[in-house]
Amino acid sequence: MNQLLEDVQIGTWRVQWYDCVGSTNDVARGAAPGEPRLVVVADEQSAGRGQHGRRWESPPGTNLLCSMRMPIGALGAAELVSLGAGIVVCRVLQEHHLAAQCKWPNDVLVGGAKIAGILVEQVQATMIVGIGLNLNWPATRQPGTDNADWTSMRAETGIDGDRRHILELLLTAWDACMTAEAALLLADYRRCWHKPARVTVRCGDDWHAACVRDVNVTGALAVQLADGRLHTVASSAQLLDA
Repeated sequence: MNQLLEDVQIGTWRVQWYDCVGSTNDVARGAAPGEPRLVVVADEQSAGRGQHGRRWESPPGTNLLCSMRMPIGALGAAELVSLGAGIVVCRVLQEHHLAAQCKWPNDVLVGGAKIAGILVEQVQATMIVGIGLNLNWPATRQPGTDNADWTSMRAETGIDGDRRHILELLLTAWDACMTAEAALLLADYRRCWHKPARVTVRCGDDWHAACVRDVNVTGALAVQLADGRLHTVASSAQLLDA
């Protein structure tokens, strides 16, 4: 547990690769403050998590489990960083001939099935971006617990994904994405967005059907309620698929 297998430099990033950790986000959070651009990768997570504390399952050595730690950049808002991470994952998958799409705010889909999840956490002036990308597991599409199937690069293409190679592509794409202005990032996001027509949103204590209009400049979801009122959804905890 927490055995460091490699400590290498990939481009502008220091990459630490572990055998097994509780959570790569937690390891990245606990790193020394002097590490401005750090990536923590693990073969296995014993307590991997996604949004709202959901458990993230992945057999050892099969998928890419990593967390990037960096100073808060020009994008600032965690919501925009989450959208940027989705774009980056989509680009890498599209390079491998997969028609990947972003599902607001933090999932990536291929053919309607979830292939990646993103967890962004802000710790003072530092942003931690956790990415779980299914490369070699599941071997075939599997039913999920959140009304969506799970899939992987191997399930979709029949080809095993090389975790190190995919990581290098992600970091290169990330550097390019994070230097973009927010307006350009949003335009990129809209092009790969799996935009639903209708959703159910929480307003106060009540749930309402709504039409999806756009993603706004802060990365939040803009919807229109049945009575015509406009409403902004900042978290997936306030959202249900219709």
